[in-house]
Amino acid sequence: VTQLAQLLGERLRAEDAQMPTNKVTGKPIEWPDQVVGKSSAVRVACLGDSITFGTGASAPERYSYPAQLAALLGSGYEVRHFGVGGTTLLAEGDKPYRRQPQWQAALDFDPDVVLLLLGANDTCGAPRNNWDRSAAFVPDARSLLQSLRRPGRRVIVALPSPFYPATPGLKPERKEDLEARSPRLELIRGWWWEAARAETAE
Repeated sequence: VTQLAQLLGERLRAEDAQMPTNKVTGKPIEWPDQVVGKSSAVRVACLGDSITFGTGASAPERYSYPAQLAALLGSGYEVRHFGVGGTTLLAEGDKPYRRQPQWQAALDFDPDVVLLLLGANDTCGAPRNNWDRSAAFVPDARSLLQSLRRPGRRVIVALPSPFYPATPGLKPERKEDLEARSPRLELIRGWWWEAARAETAE
């Protein structure tokens, strides 16, 4: 199969053949030898904000949840990290995820499974003022899920983890900020459910 795919790929290129276009991605179908040569591992893309990115200078390599997930899943999976700290789901937020290069990189990776974790930064008030745009959360969430839709792809929405304003040692202003944002986060989690059900995500 590999040899035939190689011969066919070379012939198609020699004839300057035009490959069909994938209706979902809008990109040409890959050459036969590119498809056959792909790894059989399940491709998993982890998209999100700093909760996905992790903490520390080497977060993506060691201390992020995608790195831990890769270790747990093993060699049958190729897990890639597309986290960007401080990003919002909101398209008009102060740092929209879909305007970051990691968004396009994730689409180019063409994952079989997408883990999506966004929403915490959308609860921010002044000076970021993302919460002022919260009415757009559900339509923006649905739009993002539609952008990820592809036959055979599994999209999993991970709800943002709760804030913990009672954590010992927090500065008073940080504690006050988390207390104000906690009820907003519960709304965000509910809105994610609404958007995921409407777009048949998990």
